[in-house]
Amino acid sequence: MRVEIRSKGIELTAGLREFVERRARFSLGRQSDQVARVQVWLEDVNGPKGGDDKRCRVKLSGPGLSGRLIESSSSDLGAAVFDALERASRVADRAHDRGSRPFWGVSRPWATAS
Repeated sequence: MRVEIRSKGIELTAGLREFVERRARFSLGRQSDQVARVQVWLEDVNGPKGGDDKRCRVKLSGPGLSGRLIESSSSDLGAAVFDALERASRVADRAHDRGSRPFWGVSRPWATAS
């Protein structure tokens, strides 16, 4: 799983980069065979004005995940990152569950001809 981090209006320090990457690997570790790439965008929407203006967007790429964009906003950047990656984990879980279920028309034991 490749983790890419970009920022706009937020200084992307080595510590912040490490935190986001560690959090992404922890949250999506179970789905690492399914999630090929995680793109994380960090943004300070209002600049120095304050408020719930730290945004974290996460895009997952992999089988059954194309175009999945998850977003979270908070006044605390860490909370926004945590929330967005936890939600991304649930999205990946659901995509994996859908992919592992047999197709409805294939597995119907009561519909077999006798």
